[in-house]
Order: sequence, then structure tokens, then C-alpha cells
Amino acid sequence: MQVRKHKQDLIKTTQNVIDEMETELSYSKFTSDITDQIAKSHDYERLKEEERVLTQEIQETTSKLKKHQNDYSREQDENSKEMTELKRQKNEAQVEKELNIQYSERQIQGQQSCEDRLHKKKETELQKEIDRMKAVLETEQEVNAAVEVHLRERVDLLIGKYKE
Repeated sequence: MQVRKHKQDLIKTTQNVIDEMETELSYSKFTSDITDQIAKSHDYERLKEEERVLTQEIQETTSKLKKHQNDYSREQDENSKEMTELKRQKNEAQVEKELNIQYSERQIQGQQSCEDRLHKKKETELQKEIDRMKAVLETEQEVNAAVEVHLRERVDLLIGKYKE
């Protein structure tokens, strides 16, 4: 399409030069047009170079953006994994803490139960000793009472024999 337009422009320019040469016998307008077209061509080349540089900058910027996005995504993944690991460790520590507390409570209850049994055994032994001592005391009081009665009777008998 541009080639067709360029071809039409060349035909038109050639026709204008021919017309100008026939009418004015000079081609100053043609020279001016050529100079303008050369300037436009230089502008076009300059713009084309600017476009190339800008395209390259866009590609570099896009590449950097993609790299930063990948780095950010990788960092987010690492942070997510780290958070998951920390949550897992926290849960494990919580479970371990609860198990340790339960173990300690049961150990304390076991020790307390053992001490209670030992104290109950000691209390039972002491109560048996008290009961035995009471029985011995009761027996001795009975024996003492019987001896006292017997001794009174003997004393009374001896006093009675002495008075006779």
C-alpha cells in the first residue's frame, strides 16, 4: 500500500517537473520539493531510530517488570511456605505443651495418690496400734481392778485375822 502511494507520488512529482520545465523552463519548485522530501525522509529515519530505541527500552522495561514480578511471586511463595511451616510448628508446640501438661498433671496425681495411700496405710497402722493399746489398757485396768479387789479382800481378811 505504501509502495503504491510512493509510486503515485513519484508519478505526480515527475509530471509536476515536466509541467514546470515546460512552463517555467526551470525546476526550482522540483528542487524545493526534493529538499522537503529529503528532510521528511531524514525525519522519518530519525523517528524510525527513536521508535527502535523506544521499542528496545520497552522490551527491557517489560523484561525487568517480568523479572520483578517473578521475584515477587517467588518471594510470596517462600513467605507462604514459611508461614505454613511456622503454623505447623506452632500447632506441634501447642500439642506438645498440652501433652506435657496432661503428663505432668497425671504424674502429680499419681504421686499424690501414692502419698495418700502411704498416709492412709500409716494412719491405719497407727489406728490399729491405738486400738491395741486401748485393749491392753482395758485389760490392764480389768486386771488392776481384779487385783485391787483381791488385795482388799486379803487386807480385810488379814485385818480380820489380826483382830481376832
